[in-house]
Amino acid sequence: MIYLSQIAAKYIPHWVILDSSPDTKPDAPSGTARELAYLLGKIRQPKSEIPPDQVHGDSSSRGVEFNGSQVHSIRVPGFYSTVETIFGLLGERVSIKHDSINYTPYVEGTLMAAKKVVTMKGLV
Repeated sequence: MIYLSQIAAKYIPHWVILDSSPDTKPDAPSGTARELAYLLGKIRQPKSEIPPDQVHGDSSSRGVEFNGSQVHSIRVPGFYSTVETIFGLLGERVSIKHDSINYTPYVEGTLMAAKKVVTMKGLV
């Protein structure tokens, strides 16, 4: 999802990031959403016709800004861990989403890293 979002950001200049987890998750935005915003900001700053600070009403309803990206954190039961980048142009929208339903993706990645780290030398 992060890799594909980086590719899309090169071609589509408007996006927001949605970060959804259960209401028991204490951090918001998630580390994944923060990393995604950081990486997309290295590619370009997203365009916005009306910047959040010029919104009529409560500008916090437009999310929080991380490295130029607006990030919205949703915390309600029914989610496990979802991060989505929504890209938009006039008349069209592209959504790239990673939606996990349990810890399996994280356990697999941790095990892969643990196996690989013993073969590495130096600082990585």
